[in-house]
Amino acid sequence: MAPMELVLDPRPGNLPGTTSSLYTASDVVSGHARVSIPAESIKSLSIDFTGTLRVYIHNSSTGGNLQQASSLFNYSLQPIIPSPTGRYNFAFTIPPTIVVVPDLSRSSTFNANPPRHVPPAPQSLLPSFSYGKLSATDSSETGARIEYTLTAKLEYKSTIFTRRDTKVQTIHISSAPASPGSTRSLKQTMLPIEHTWALQTSRLKPGMEHHKPSAMERFSSFFANPTAGDPKLIVALRVDMPTSLTLGESVPSSLSLNFLPESVGIEGPPRIYITKLTATLRILTDFAVGTATKRKENTMELCNKCFPGRTQLLEYGYARKLDIGEWMSENFTLDAGNQLVPTFATPSLRRRYSIEIEVTVECVGETWKKKFESDLVLVPAVSSIAAMGGSPIENVEESIAGPSYAGPSNAGPSNFGQSPVMQSPSSPTSAGQSSNGRRTIGQRTSRQNSVAQNRPSEKGQPTNAVQLEDDYGPPPSYSEF
Repeated sequence: MAPMELVLDPRPGNLPGTTSSLYTASDVVSGHARVSIPAESIKSLSIDFTGTLRVYIHNSSTGGNLQQASSLFNYSLQPIIPSPTGRYNFAFTIPPTIVVVPDLSRSSTFNANPPRHVPPAPQSLLPSFSYGKLSATDSSETGARIEYTLTAKLEYKSTIFTRRDTKVQTIHISSAPASPGSTRSLKQTMLPIEHTWALQTSRLKPGMEHHKPSAMERFSSFFANPTAGDPKLIVALRVDMPTSLTLGESVPSSLSLNFLPESVGIEGPPRIYITKLTATLRILTDFAVGTATKRKENTMELCNKCFPGRTQLLEYGYARKLDIGEWMSENFTLDAGNQLVPTFATPSLRRRYSIEIEVTVECVGETWKKKFESDLVLVPAVSSIAAMGGSPIENVEESIAGPSYAGPSNAGPSNFGQSPVMQSPSSPTSAGQSSNGRRTIGQRTSRQNSVAQNRPSEKGQPTNAVQLEDDYGPPPSYSEF
């Protein structure tokens, strides 16, 4: 029988295809450590809940990897009084905001002023994330991982020696809602993108739509302008795309067409049809370690539809929009392969998205193809009952219930371009001992950097809102970013 087991309390919602539970910001990670060692043999027991970010970039010149590790948060419970049943309960509240603090001791290469995409200020909780392999012998160019772990460490006396046992449980932080209907409402902001199309041909004359030029007309086109005096059609094709979107929701998009008064010789606007519509979600992942940077791009096909035989007519007028959101939403909502996570940016890792729509239209036998592209911010779906800004550790069973918990203080400088401030560990007196030097029941510690409460920032936004780069002014000059 193992000296210790780490057991998580069951909860609804599992990672697709597994039995692992899904958690979101402000959810409670609870369970117990079951110790089979006699209480008098236990020297120490600690249960830690940590979040880490690791990034590496393969150095092709040296064959090694440039690595950077950062701490997101680190909380610990130390039940001191032995439990007669060997069961030690714990409960951690997942913080809604974190501060990314580079761990200089675990970095192979790190400059005094490293490149960064955002300043070291409080930001939304990062989702569990994995890209590539984090192996020192791996030959791939880049890799990154955002990982949350629950670790129980036991030190006990055996017959002769002191022995140790460690159990680790991975906690999956998801952007999906815990239950149907628990997504937060997001005010949709639509961005209209417009392109103008000019067409001048004799086929625009009444009754000439299917006209085929004779041999003499084709011959004379070599010596004169064949379109001189022909009607000229000028239209504007507009695509409305969202600038931000909650994960799991449909993609609201529409097409519209407008006849412009600059047209010449047009008695009645001709019919315009869509022949093909494609939409692609571009997934951009940026990596930075020291001065080395890499960018990886993946794509997700949202829509690829053809309309043969003039079956899809576009009506004139911006008010008569053609809704294409249903066509674009199927792959996005299903998210095959779990590629999508909320938009985020840290000093060493950034994930961004953009939507690219390509439209092919036909008028009187002439075709026109144009691309529309817009950046997209993906926002996490959160539980409607989540209490934003709660304490990182909650009181639970009497086995570790203590008289008080000194919550973490607000941390993280907001000065752009300055190096992050490393938080010094708590002193023994404040971390695990009372004023008389004796450890008390259920004392709790919060190490390294702590989580800011959900208070308004200087710009009037909650500190756990998705922060765009523009919120902090222009980023530093960068060769690739």
